[in-house]
Amino acid sequence: MMKKLLFLSLFVLFISPVFSQVTFDNDGGDGLWGTATNWSTDVLPTSSDDVIIPDGQDVTIAAGTAAVAGTLLINGSLTMDNDPTATLDVGTPPAPDSQSYLEEKEKSSAKMADNK
Repeated sequence: MMKKLLFLSLFVLFISPVFSQVTFDNDGGDGLWGTATNWSTDVLPTSSDDVIIPDGQDVTIAAGTAAVAGTLLINGSLTMDNDPTATLDVGTPPAPDSQSYLEEKEKSSAKMADNK
């Protein structure tokens, strides 16, 4: 029984997608997706990242930028230059019960309550 449980645990661990959370913080100051220091990890997001654009952040995907994300949650704004070299490839939207989705929803709800 213990061997089956160990095998099942390892199986789930290795086939489950591993996403890390990356939040746009605009520390680079230019509002561009393609600036590494604008992200919480100071590295551009990859296709295995849960990307969050929080409320109050305005992000631009500039010409020549091939933006990628595993999931994307936008509470701020995201715009793309009107240029075919500005692209965005997102794997899947975040599930409504995912931790990052719930955290951002809670922040948005709290902000709305403060504005009433």
